[in-house]
Amino acid sequence: MSLYSKNTTSNLIPCLRYRDVPAALKWLCQVFDFEQQRVIEDAQVGIIHAQLSFGSGMLMLGPVADSEYGRQVRQPDEVGGISTQSIYVIVTSADALYTCLLYTSPSPRDQRGS
Repeated sequence: MSLYSKNTTSNLIPCLRYRDVPAALKWLCQVFDFEQQRVIEDAQVGIIHAQLSFGSGMLMLGPVADSEYGRQVRQPDEVGGISTQSIYVIVTSADALYTCLLYTSPSPRDQRGS
């Protein structure tokens, strides 16, 4: 184990940004079976932070926002459509998950039409 790594089940936690955080939360929980661990809302902005668990891993979500962090990252439509964030998820059956994806609601990206 790394000298600096804390002895915990998840040392690396991806943080993804969405324009529609509630839709992303719903989709990730419905399709991938993520579990909402914590959701923090602001009365004016809406969801400003969410933590989802998946097995021993965790995923953090936040809104696309003009903030110190937000100015350091870009969404695909801001940089010519290239992917700007990704995550590798280990599942028990990729075939079963793919079948589920085919028969559920479209992803938050598909709902935006881009």
